[in-house]
Amino acid sequence: MFLSKSAFLSASLLLPSFLAHAANAAQLPVQVQFPPLIMPEAPHGGAHPVGGPANVFIDNANKLLGALDLELVYHVTGSVPDSDRDAVKPKLVSIPGDYANLYEAVAAGPDRGGLAAAIGLPISNGLESGQLLVAGLPFGLHPSEFASWLISGGGLALEQDIYNETFDNNLVVVPIALTSGQEAGFFPERLPTSMTEMCQQPWLARWPAPASGVWHQACQTAGVETTNIGAETLCADPSASCPSEGNPVKHEINTLTFGGFQPGRLPQQLRQLDQVDAYELNLPYTGVLMMKRALGLEKEPNDTVDLSPIIEKAPYFYLNAWHQPLSYIELLVNRQVWESLSEAQRVAIRTSGQASMLATLSIGLEAQGKAIEILERNGAEVNEWPVELLKPLQEATMPYLESRAEANSAEGDDSYRRILDHMRSYQEERQIYFNTADAPRVL
Repeated sequence: MFLSKSAFLSASLLLPSFLAHAANAAQLPVQVQFPPLIMPEAPHGGAHPVGGPANVFIDNANKLLGALDLELVYHVTGSVPDSDRDAVKPKLVSIPGDYANLYEAVAAGPDRGGLAAAIGLPISNGLESGQLLVAGLPFGLHPSEFASWLISGGGLALEQDIYNETFDNNLVVVPIALTSGQEAGFFPERLPTSMTEMCQQPWLARWPAPASGVWHQACQTAGVETTNIGAETLCADPSASCPSEGNPVKHEINTLTFGGFQPGRLPQQLRQLDQVDAYELNLPYTGVLMMKRALGLEKEPNDTVDLSPIIEKAPYFYLNAWHQPLSYIELLVNRQVWESLSEAQRVAIRTSGQASMLATLSIGLEAQGKAIEILERNGAEVNEWPVELLKPLQEATMPYLESRAEANSAEGDDSYRRILDHMRSYQEERQIYFNTADAPRVL
């Protein structure tokens, strides 16, 4: 029900100390993992693949919550970029530092120096199973199918059960954003059609889990051992050209190697500095905007911007997002804080989350045709992954995911097994329809 001003002011005396009042509205601070990166020609919300959708949700929610005397306020975990100073506020807690991740901070709650609410990626929840939620399974559910699994198929209930167990019933999860399949990589050469030859390439590829593990498994089957160097880059200093004076090569790359994940560093910057050979990031248009940012050309129009200094380093651009068919972002609210909100406020937040899932999916898709035109104009050659590589990768997917489920269960965490089995069962029960519902677009 809607609260009157007098009823709200009376009820506000019972709310936790995190509620700061301004213009008769309570403010609920939401710390977001990344800034929106507001820049010219960015999609609604901002250029960042997490911060932008988070901004869309907060904006949508506040349009409903204004009538309910509540306002969500965007705080960013890292530094506030100059472009975002009018849109976001500084962090409330340090991550890592005060807490290992946003999930732990929200579970602690404001009364224990944590957070009232946050927006983040499940991959940051401290559980390896978060990899399956943030990106779906390799060769798995498409975005609309994932949304069905999450909202109607029991996926969200399962996720909430896991969070209840992991965070002592102190965390409420609300889905807020969903984006479509990622770009499938920029490479320095065309991909070969032999898995053995592919695995023998002396490339350092910035590639996320669990897909990097699937790739490793497929290479093992092909008789080639790959390596994973994690957060490290080819040379010790990721901010300098590799190699350069005082920054010698740290890792000798002889076969396909995975790594290059550097907090705060765009993969496009790492490629420009020769710190990685190949990379993927997000949707193609996000890639365009991040290239502009890496080159300091945020204000340059898309029609005239020169992205060739980055693209010429790895000009072979691939689609077919076998490794990450989607991206999923969620709101986390401390349970005590959640229960202090009115039923109308909680409904407005959940409704805004579902509306924002549709909005972010449609916003993301709208710009991709333009993105491919921009990339091609700047020297990218657009390709699809060869079926000769996709087939062994698909065959390696379930054996690898099963091995990770078994390893996690042996260590006392069955969340990987539960999510894998639930998501796979949902897909298998509907696979005939998923495979044949739409007519082929190219005959």
